[in-house]
Amino acid sequence: MKLTMWNLYDYLEAYHPEAYIKESDMCLRSARILYGDITLKKSTVYLANMETYFGDEAEHSGVICVHEKDYILLKDQELDVIFDEVLNCFEFYNDWFDGCEDMIGEGCTLQELLQYSQPVFKNVLMLTDAGHKVLCAAIAEQSECVPKEREKAFQYLDNVLETGFMPVGDILQARNMPVIYELSSLPYFVTIEKLSLPVLLRNISHNNLIWGYLSESFYYREPSKGDACLLENLGKLVEMWVACNGGTKQEKEHYISLFHHLLERKNTEAEIRFRKYAEALGWDQTCNKYLLQIGNARNDTGIYSAIARQLNGMEGCLSCVYDDSLYLLVHSLKLSEKNTVSRIRGILRDSHCYAVVGPQFSEYGSLAEMRRLLCIAEQYCEGVSGELMDCSGHVLRYMKEILKEHCDPVLRHPALKILDTYDKVNKTELYRTLQCYLESERNYDRTAEQMFIHRNTVKYRIERVVELTGVDLEEQDQRLLLVLSYAME
Repeated sequence: MKLTMWNLYDYLEAYHPEAYIKESDMCLRSARILYGDITLKKSTVYLANMETYFGDEAEHSGVICVHEKDYILLKDQELDVIFDEVLNCFEFYNDWFDGCEDMIGEGCTLQELLQYSQPVFKNVLMLTDAGHKVLCAAIAEQSECVPKEREKAFQYLDNVLETGFMPVGDILQARNMPVIYELSSLPYFVTIEKLSLPVLLRNISHNNLIWGYLSESFYYREPSKGDACLLENLGKLVEMWVACNGGTKQEKEHYISLFHHLLERKNTEAEIRFRKYAEALGWDQTCNKYLLQIGNARNDTGIYSAIARQLNGMEGCLSCVYDDSLYLLVHSLKLSEKNTVSRIRGILRDSHCYAVVGPQFSEYGSLAEMRRLLCIAEQYCEGVSGELMDCSGHVLRYMKEILKEHCDPVLRHPALKILDTYDKVNKTELYRTLQCYLESERNYDRTAEQMFIHRNTVKYRIERVVELTGVDLEEQDQRLLLVLSYAME
């Protein structure tokens, strides 16, 4: 593990050090006593007596720790004592870092990793996903050391841990900072304004995506300049854990959180992140997609999580449970493959489920609109296990229901009343013939086939309709009103 001069300064706090640090690169790995004409190494901090280092210009007795242009003065201290303390500093942090690496290799959880690191930081450590959902947290046990002005902050912390999310206002505040979208390992400070609580944040990345955020909140003490180095190293360990575990549960929760955001409403930020996630899985940004809403013929919604796990194991498929429904996003090329369709049908059939398929779309920002469309269509479909049903016909049924419920019957085209009355008196079928003729897009042959009559009979009846009602079937608006009028039956 590499340290900075500020880490040494913090560790030597009991000796009242004076810092003259300008650069403080994170490159220190060892310490040596400075003597003679030894070759200086960038990774080493050198210690000497002030009298030896400054000669006649020395103003005080004591020890100097120097690295390039940076140095720390410890007045009236013994060289041997300070050198031992500096070695202890390197040993302390290296033991911590090596211990964390061993834990990761042994398959520890992120919670265990943060809890093990907590004594090094002596503050509140928290890890969230990219959607600001709390994944784990480690809190110091020394609550009696909390300054009085931090008591309100601890109430805030309790609320965050209880709900599992950062408050919306704080999320919005954070999202206004461009730095939270950068693939950088450098920590940065933010302040929770209503609490005046300083927080050090470090972006966690995986597969060239922002995976989450690691934070150190300073409830017990004021931050120091060495804290950034320690959090940067802890961030490396978290990224190591994510890489070893392939993101596993936390990565899936991250994409599902983004999926939920997009199903709920159009969200530009979530769309960009979700697109990057899909691209990492090999999805072409310009490809078309389908959204499917899956229903259960037995209303057993508890089966959805198990189905989602099976579907997510298929190439070109991403699914999630949202608002008591299961949604499946499918790459259009995959849905055109017989093997993929067959596997989806098989999974649905075995679980007594069916799916309503929405129209093709390209932008992830259209997901909320597609979901609303599918929610309507699903209410009007008769689900058959294993079936993939186009949503358009079911949406039309919904629109007809709206017309029936909310349109005054007086708005219906008067021709229908004339034809209905004429049919009852003369025992004819002009009313039904006109309806079938319009639904067949004015095709005589298709109309005749549906009504089991001769083509010339259809032609005669339509001519009779025009005679009785005066309707102009060449006029588009008239035809549309007639179609809507039939839908109001």
